[in-house]
Amino acid sequence: MEVLMEETCLFFRSSSPEETASVTFIESGHCGWQEQNRTVHLGNDCISEDVCFELIGRVLNANQPRPHISRHINLHYNCTEKCTTACEHGGEILDDCSCKCPYGFKGERCQDLTKLSSFTDGSCGVVNADNKGDYVKLSTYPGARPKVTFCQWLVRSEDPWSIIDAEIEDLGLDNMDIGPNQHCNDILNVYGTNDVKGPIACDGTANITHIRSMNNWLLFELRSNPFSESTFTGPSIRYHTIQRQPGQTSFFPKISGQNTF
Repeated sequence: MEVLMEETCLFFRSSSPEETASVTFIESGHCGWQEQNRTVHLGNDCISEDVCFELIGRVLNANQPRPHISRHINLHYNCTEKCTTACEHGGEILDDCSCKCPYGFKGERCQDLTKLSSFTDGSCGVVNADNKGDYVKLSTYPGARPKVTFCQWLVRSEDPWSIIDAEIEDLGLDNMDIGPNQHCNDILNVYGTNDVKGPIACDGTANITHIRSMNNWLLFELRSNPFSESTFTGPSIRYHTIQRQPGQTSFFPKISGQNTF
């Protein structure tokens, strides 16, 4: 609660027996919000800072994932002395309420790709993930990619509660005569997920095919080896969106009559 009070104008205190609480917090076997009696259920097995933020956001009509809740609460309740900037794509809020953007992004809210002018293929850029699933791949696929290829695909849903689920169906990277301490001659990086750290290997040391985003976007980046002696297609990656509920880190069914997380 302390973090939420620091970031917003909200103030929490214990109620006295004589007071009627507008929202009741109770210990329970699950985490959830019961709107009909305005009760927040908190269970030991599901409670976390993110769950607390998202439950309180639901109570206060700021129905947003954890990174955006404080800003939406401040906007909703006209809390002008606190920060109302919401950084996108993993951007970090600084003390002066500006965004520190991660690799690949720029803009006041980290909303834009930084390397658009360097893309070498018409398929590169922002991909709308709300079209019921599709593929990201070079426009030349399944033909050979150009020798010099640089491409980023930002697969993004406009729904802040969506998760991007991606499956690499064809890696299509240069794995010929790989040098010492290299895992691939081409470089394929994925940002916005905890499933991959560093470039995806194509030398058989790792078999990464399934990737799930932390939020409503994934950024794929392909850098080719211009000295490839054979032809390669580049990757073919199928994706679709999954809808999650507030506070949900895994995908559990709803229980009738409650919003259960």
